[in-house]
Amino acid sequence: MSNIISAFQARGIQLDRFGGLIDVDGCIVEANQHHLSSERLKIAQELHHLTGGSIALFSDNDMRLLHPMAPFLPMISEGGAVTLIDNSRDLNDAKIITPKVNISAMVDFAEATLTDLGISNFREHTAETIKNRNRIIVETKQTRMGLNWGGENQELKNIAVKIGKEALADQGLSSQFNVVAESYDCAEITPIGFTKPDRILDIVTHERFKNLTMVMFGDSPIDSMAGKKVAGCVALNNRIAPADHIITQLSAPDELWKNLETLRDYYKKNRHINYGRTSMALAA
Repeated sequence: MSNIISAFQARGIQLDRFGGLIDVDGCIVEANQHHLSSERLKIAQELHHLTGGSIALFSDNDMRLLHPMAPFLPMISEGGAVTLIDNSRDLNDAKIITPKVNISAMVDFAEATLTDLGISNFREHTAETIKNRNRIIVETKQTRMGLNWGGENQELKNIAVKIGKEALADQGLSSQFNVVAESYDCAEITPIGFTKPDRILDIVTHERFKNLTMVMFGDSPIDSMAGKKVAGCVALNNRIAPADHIITQLSAPDELWKNLETLRDYYKKNRHINYGRTSMALAA
């Protein structure tokens, strides 16, 4: 098992100045399984307190999906378009920083097109959708639309990208949105300038993170691109190509959690160190 403490130290990342931005699907949970066991929830909560709240979730998912998983953590969702970074745990305090558009009209267009093509489409992940291999899940988010085919399938990926572009043209939004399909299992129809690589430098200047050495944890090329703009990336699978900014490679969420547990134990043994901008164990 790779040891991220040793990997950080080899890169000169001081553990009393470390901050983490962690993707969700494929990183802390398997894809589309948005629930943490009580054991993992405890590890996350202890790390949150021990690091002064310097570890956050950074996902393309909808904040309304992420928040129930670990409401005490800072969260950045939809590629940086929706943030809940300050000390509030109230989902209603999340900030949406993109212009409001009619996502439902894009969703209706995508679903109708998929039906015409004879491809099953759904609005959420269920046992039925997981079993159905000829399907695309149309995800309605707060600032964007997701088209998720749930696995490596180039044919469905090509269809999803085409439908995303057609939906934007139908709504006259082609100059305001992009179709981003860097992931192996989904495409995001996203406001221009609101992907993780676009937003990460603004996020790390937030008061919560600005004195820290920030590391991205992720499982996609988009996450790798974001990590290149900060202190590096902890890669969660072999879809991310080796590069100078890849700090270490982990194989699965289980291995990440073992490392997070090791990190938690390190901080428990070193409570005397000054962590970032405040002493450890003072997070809200």
